Order: sequence, then C-alpha cells, then structure tokens
Amino acid sequence: MPYCPNCGKEVGDEVVYCPHCGASQRETGYRMPRGRGWPIGRILAGFIGFIIIATSLGLMAGGGAIMWAQSSFADPDGFLVSRSVRIHTDTYAIVSPSFDINADIDLPSSFWLTRGVSEIVTLKFVVESNDPSSEILIAIAQQSQAENYLEGVEYDELSRLSWSYDPWTRDEPDISYSRHGGGAPEVAPVVISSWDAVSFGSGSQDLNWEPVSGSYWVVVMNADGSAGVDVDVKLGARVPILRNIGNMLVFGGIVVLLVGAFVLNTWAR
Repeated sequence: MPYCPNCGKEVGDEVVYCPHCGASQRETGYRMPRGRGWPIGRILAGFIGFIIIATSLGLMAGGGAIMWAQSSFADPDGFLVSRSVRIHTDTYAIVSPSFDINADIDLPSSFWLTRGVSEIVTLKFVVESNDPSSEILIAIAQQSQAENYLEGVEYDELSRLSWSYDPWTRDEPDISYSRHGGGAPEVAPVVISSWDAVSFGSGSQDLNWEPVSGSYWVVVMNADGSAGVDVDVKLGARVPILRNIGNMLVFGGIVVLLVGAFVLNTWAR
C-alpha cells in the first residue's frame, strides 16, 4: 500500500492527490543531468602532458644551444677557441703544469664511447710572438722527455692561471709563475726530436694534438733558444660528437613533444 510523502497516510493506487492533505502524489520537479566534471584521471593526464611538453622544450633548447655554439664560435676547422692570453718571461722557456691523459678508461658500450680519446677530442694551441722579428716554438712532450731537455735550464712554470671569462669585458687573467733556476739550453729546441708534437716559425703558430695516454708538458720557447719569451696564447678544442649530441637532443625533444601533445589531446576529450 502506498503512502503519501507529505502526511504519511495511506493512499490508494493511481491516486493523483492525497485524500487527506491534498498533496500531489507525482514528482513534478526537474532534475539536472550530471555533468562530466573533472575526474582524477583527466586531471592527472593533463598534469603529465604539461610535464612532458616542458621536458621536450628543455631538450630542444639544450640541443639548439649546442648547435648554435658550434656554428657561431667554432673556427673554420671546427675548433672552439678561447680569446688570447699574454704570457711572458725573461727566462728561456714557459712550461705548463704537468697534466695526465688516461685513454684507457672503461666506458659504457656505445657507437661513440668505444672510440679512443684522440677520436673524441682534438686540442689546439695557438701562439704568436709579441716580437714580430722573433720565431717562436710551441711543443708538447712527455714530462720525462721535457724534463731531460730543460734540466739545468732557467724557465718559468705556470703555477696559477685564474680567469673568469666574460665575453663583454676584457678582464685579464690572474697569472703567476714558479721560477726554476739554471742557464741557457745547450741546443736550440728546434733540433730536438723528442717532442710528441711541435710547431715553430714566425707569425702565428698552430699546433693540433690528438691526446694519447701519458703525462705531458706544454713548452713555449724562442725557436733559437734565446731568453725573453713574450707570446699571446689561445687554447681550443674540437669535439665532433657535440654536434651529434645537439642533433639527438633536438630530435628527442621533438619526439617527446609529440608524446606530450598526444597526452594533452586525450585529456581534452
């Protein structure tokens, strides 16, 4: 038996109005349909999509920056070269601190990491005498060979080179030397055959060197072995894989961008 929703008394079947209180027994209100709302799945998809797109933009920006640097700052031979630094001494030579090259590092298996160090990077040294009448020499040698030649020779070793590079200023680096006492070399450096790499002559001298394992010195002297070395030096490096890395970052960024666009498109439906 049905009951009146208003007064609670019994009413007959098919009754339109309650015989006791007169209330309508039929629902006449309008119920709004439920909207789609913002379910948690759509919110999560949108958040993930925005994160993916932001990541793709970072990848493309990084790859583009590498490619731009390569094309804007590299010389015709593909070397990224620093601006010149003046080094000078009244002794017979200027030498760099000893530096070690280890070409036998165990690297992860990859199409480029399995190459030797000499195939990954090539170094470039550019020196030019500040005395146009002087011929200059720059050489790289195993530390033991360089020490043998310079034994008993007065020279300066670079003990400090501090330089905060700012492309908009011409701040000079902070350079200090360590003096090694002695006299003049017995023979001119141009006749020495123990240099691993050497370049000498008048004007600007370029020395390209592919590193191999060992402990090395860089030596700068007048070609005739005389005292008083005054040169401008630049250091450069060519890293062929940088352009490949840039291309891969840009390509990877595009792929990630497409994935992010797909996720956002799914979220918007």
